[in-house]
Amino acid sequence: APVVTDFKGLSTTCASCHTDVHRGELGATCETCHSSTTFALPKYAHLRQLDLFGGQHATLACEKCHAPEPLTAPVRTGASPFRVSFKKAATACVSCHLDVHLGQEGTDCQTCHSLDRAKFAIPGFLHPAQSFALTGKHTAVVCAQCHKRETGPFPSGTGSAVRFKGVGRECVSCHADVHLGQLNTRCESCHSAASFKVANYQHTSKTTAGFFTGKHVSTVCANCHTPQTGQFPAAIGTAVRFTTGTACVSCHLDKHRGALGPNCGGCHRP
Repeated sequence: APVVTDFKGLSTTCASCHTDVHRGELGATCETCHSSTTFALPKYAHLRQLDLFGGQHATLACEKCHAPEPLTAPVRTGASPFRVSFKKAATACVSCHLDVHLGQEGTDCQTCHSLDRAKFAIPGFLHPAQSFALTGKHTAVVCAQCHKRETGPFPSGTGSAVRFKGVGRECVSCHADVHLGQLNTRCESCHSAASFKVANYQHTSKTTAGFFTGKHVSTVCANCHTPQTGQFPAAIGTAVRFTTGTACVSCHLDKHRGALGPNCGGCHRP
């Protein structure tokens, strides 16, 4: 029997011949993006979320974000064996980028990082007052001085990352105890971040209440508190000794060689 070819009544819509690999996600008007010249997409400009497609994202190839996925249903012979998600493509940073912080900073990467900087660098970061305000000498310290790379457990699992959460706020977390355990760990009791130097110190111990009179008032600290090498509460080492005797012979040479006893205050006054 002769073969009859039907020419009339055929649909001119793309879907009548081509399988919609987008599965209706972009509608039925394929010619909005494609042309019959090559069917390839020559160029496309995103019309929504323009801030997402600028900076370092501007030069990305489409497939970097719109990755082809294998089809789960049969398609026409010759059709693409893949489908690509467009409207349903995730826009969160972690959808494309590895979380190098291992869960320490959440998923709002744009809070710190910028699309306009090379490698999404941080333009600037300020420690909020409620966590750890950077003042004085701390303002010029580079981040890596306190935030070091560690290997161990993190919120999203064990791995290697720069430690941001859980960094100690105490001075001893970053600074060596030059007093070798003689004083407590509240360094801010004497020092300030302005210069770390002790601007002024007042002895408050009741045992020294009557000691700081006369010449003793203007005596510099180093006259009584001298560097010594020996055993300290924290270790053996060299440090300024703070616990000193209040007897005159602790600082002054006994010119009488003990002939008049140890009570110099019986005759002398500071």
